[in-house]
Amino acid sequence: MTKELSMTEKYTLLMLYGGGNRTDFMTCQFTAGIVLGGIFDLLQAGQITIARGNKLSAVQKTGAVNESYSTLYNNICGHSAKSLHKWLEYYCFSATYKSIRPVVDDVLNTLAQKGYISMTWRRRLFKKKRSIIINKAQSTPIIDEFVSEVQSGNNNDEIIFCVEMLLLADVFKSYFPMGKRWDIKSTLSAYKQSEMWKMMEPYADAVRNFNYQNTVYTGASQ
Repeated sequence: MTKELSMTEKYTLLMLYGGGNRTDFMTCQFTAGIVLGGIFDLLQAGQITIARGNKLSAVQKTGAVNESYSTLYNNICGHSAKSLHKWLEYYCFSATYKSIRPVVDDVLNTLAQKGYISMTWRRRLFKKKRSIIINKAQSTPIIDEFVSEVQSGNNNDEIIFCVEMLLLADVFKSYFPMGKRWDIKSTLSAYKQSEMWKMMEPYADAVRNFNYQNTVYTGASQ
C-alpha cells in the first residue's frame, strides 16, 4: 500500500469509505483501530517504547511527530507509564467522547490536509454536526489497492491490521461481503495465525466484551 499514509490514516480512510454515511464512528469499535494504529505507528517510528507489562513510555526529543497521532504522543509524554490496555480503556471505553475526540480530530484533519476527505460543520440546536465527504478521485486507488492486496494474500502487518480492525468495526463486509468471503478464506485463516493478528486480538476482544456488556446493560434497563 502507498506509503503516503500512515497505518492509522489508512485504517481511518478505509473505515470511513466502507462505513458510508454512518455518524457513530466515535464509538469504540471504530476508534479502537485509530488508537491502536497510532500507538503502533509511534512504536515503529521509535517515538515510544513498550516495556514489561506492555507499559508505554515516550522517547523524548525524537524529532517531529506525525500530526495524525500527535495527541496520542503528547498524552503518553504527559503521563506515567500506562499499559496499552489502559490507554485503550482511557480513550475508547469512556462514558463520553471527551478523551477520544481530539485523537480522531488529529487523523481527520490530516486526511483533510492530504486531500482524501473534506469536512463541513452544521449547527443543530446546541451542537455542531460534522459531515465528512470522501474525495473518491484520490481515495479510490487506496481502496482498490487494499482490496487487491487482500485478494492476493499479501500478509504485511499493515494489511493484517486493517483487516482485523475493519472486521471489528463491522466495515470489512463493505469490501468483502459474506458471499465473497470464500474466495479469501485461506487468506483470512493465515492472517489469524500471524503475529500482528495475535498481538491485536486481546484488544479487539476487550472492545467486543465492552460492547456486549453495554448492550446487556442497556437491554436490562429498558
